[in-house]
Amino acid sequence: MTRGAHFWRGKWITENAAERRLRSLAGEASDVLGEPFPVSLVVDACAHLSADLANSSGPVRKRLSPYLGTMTTEAAGEALAELSRELTREALYEKLERELGGPASGRFVRVSARANPFESWEPVGLLVHILPNNAPAIGVLSVVEGLLTGNFNVAKAGSRDTAFTFAVLAELAAKDPTGRLAQRIVGLRFPADRSDWLELLCADADAVAVWGGDRALAGIRGFVTPGCRLIDWGAKISVGYATESHLHDEETLDAFARMACAPVRHACSSPQVIYAGTTDHRELMAFGERFTKVLQTVPPAASEDWLSLQEQAEISNTILVADHEELLSLTQVQGEAGDRRRVIVDIRPDLRASPLHRIVWVKPLPRDQITATLRPYRRYLQTAGLAATRSEAPALVRRLISAGVDRITRPGEMLSGYPGEPRDGVYALQRYSRRVGVRHGGPFGEGRDLPDVGNRGRLAGDL
Repeated sequence: MTRGAHFWRGKWITENAAERRLRSLAGEASDVLGEPFPVSLVVDACAHLSADLANSSGPVRKRLSPYLGTMTTEAAGEALAELSRELTREALYEKLERELGGPASGRFVRVSARANPFESWEPVGLLVHILPNNAPAIGVLSVVEGLLTGNFNVAKAGSRDTAFTFAVLAELAAKDPTGRLAQRIVGLRFPADRSDWLELLCADADAVAVWGGDRALAGIRGFVTPGCRLIDWGAKISVGYATESHLHDEETLDAFARMACAPVRHACSSPQVIYAGTTDHRELMAFGERFTKVLQTVPPAASEDWLSLQEQAEISNTILVADHEELLSLTQVQGEAGDRRRVIVDIRPDLRASPLHRIVWVKPLPRDQITATLRPYRRYLQTAGLAATRSEAPALVRRLISAGVDRITRPGEMLSGYPGEPRDGVYALQRYSRRVGVRHGGPFGEGRDLPDVGNRGRLAGDL
């Protein structure tokens, strides 16, 4: 591992130094968590970084470019622009309002005008983030959420990952002239089989947020101590659903195709399966053919130029199995062999994950079978893009929600979100916080707020 591979509270350090510091992690976190930490520090720093990231020719972009690895220039620009939008002052204000009731989180507020109890959102404490390897911006945003909630944050990336996440966090910390932001950020890069480091990392953690699939979660679960909150941001599957009235609709086909060709970092929200609300296999095949033609008109995302050997093997294996099943009249692979934009029409309605990279399943699913078919996969469901008439939509929304879907959008809006939108059915900031209460009278007075207790402070301009 190269020198300076780890970021520790404002400084780049070597592997030997990181191992020494890991052994004192709990003590360092305790010292920092006892200090005042106004949320305004985070919002101000994020707003300044957002402005710098929006400047494509600025010095921050130039400093970050070496960390973008195999990403093309266009793909890197898209990722940085997306990050810039997430970190604006307006987006963070709205996120705090929706998820914690306002930017003055960390302030004890009387829960009832008729009673004395006061409650507040407070940090969980030492928050560990196990980062994904296919979406570097997610690591930055997860740590920002940890900072907004007042936590001491330790982010763990894989040894093969670039230091992009940590480089962005270093730029963020530099935007805070007080230095208090940097004191709550640690970034470590090491392989998952480094069990001694994982044990040290999780030994005193108050919460561990895991970004990844079942294997990643299982690998961390054994290191999490009793009482530690395990936060599962697992891999998700999203689907499209088109009723019979929309199977010939060009706008619906185009919208699903654009979503399916999104960059892989949006894999959880882009449709891996398009369900057609029909039981007629000939109609299903015809729908697949129409969708394939539209899919092949959508240019690939900028980040799709390079695939790992593992990704290439998964695509080849999926297509090969589907080709063999075509002999049993179960599937039909559509699209040209040399084009990765392929559609696999399958007459079986069960949910199947796609190998991504513009490989899409098309399956039949009558509306009265939606809940029974999808509910067994409820732990993995995220978004459903719904193409239906106004009269059809209400009943279909209820069936999809009953099946376990967390987000329902129009076909062309599966990737878009809004500040403070629930993630996997919950509010992220609440999962990174704990709700505490104080019941006391006398010196605390009779006002709405509990004075001189909270250390998070208010944002400038708050009432």
